[in-house]
Amino acid sequence: MLYGVGVVKDDADVLEQSIRHAVTFCDRVFYIDNDSSDDSWAIIEALASEMPAKVVAYERIAQPFVEGLRSRIVNEVSDDLGAGTWWLKLDADEFLDSDPRPSIRAAERTGADGILAWSAQFALTDLDVRDWEAGRDDRSRPISQRRRHFLVDWREVRLWRNQPGIPWVDESREFPPWVTKLTTTGLFNRHYPYRDPVQAQQRIELRRGNPAFSHVDFEDWRSVVRPASKYHLYNEGSPFRVDWPQFVRNKVRVKARQAVSHLRSSTIHEQPL
Repeated sequence: MLYGVGVVKDDADVLEQSIRHAVTFCDRVFYIDNDSSDDSWAIIEALASEMPAKVVAYERIAQPFVEGLRSRIVNEVSDDLGAGTWWLKLDADEFLDSDPRPSIRAAERTGADGILAWSAQFALTDLDVRDWEAGRDDRSRPISQRRRHFLVDWREVRLWRNQPGIPWVDESREFPPWVTKLTTTGLFNRHYPYRDPVQAQQRIELRRGNPAFSHVDFEDWRSVVRPASKYHLYNEGSPFRVDWPQFVRNKVRVKARQAVSHLRSSTIHEQPL
């Protein structure tokens, strides 16, 4: 079985799309809403009512964001599931590009307990802004048709094997402590963090100043606009390719940020997401 676990905040413009996508391969998905000011929680509740066997509106909370908030769901449900169950980390703005179950079977054959997925980062480009300002773009269309320029420049743990009887205690961890053997199986995750100027500005204001999002050190949505000419054009069904030089640069940047964060940890105070 495959269970999905997500935490959302103010992602109403894309949330329904991502939930409906996730339930095409997940047996069940659980969502926590972290104090959204938009319709995110209402969307989750509506889909839970429509698909009660598939979608669980777990709870609404209001607290500083940490990656390990998902542990609340995993800890409550884990003991009722077998070791053959896997968990998928869900985000409202992300869509696995293919069914992960073949990758899970491949991972199980190697004894892995976690799976890395490549992240295809879809940009808000100069062409997108031009269309938005000219009235040729709106949120009624699927996000995969609206944002089509990407780079594959990161990878992270997206799936892990369930382990009954072992609690996930440390909420600062983005995945459980029992995940020790990782594998990469060719999964790609489409990520749409900045979808239009209005949403981009709201996202920046929401995350700026929160230590969990230290990379958001800018104030204006124009800072995230990228030239379409520097990105690959997405066509559904076409293979992704990894941008290795940028991937290496990102690894170096992340390690540097982690080192600085560790040094400052005694003085940092979290801000609400």
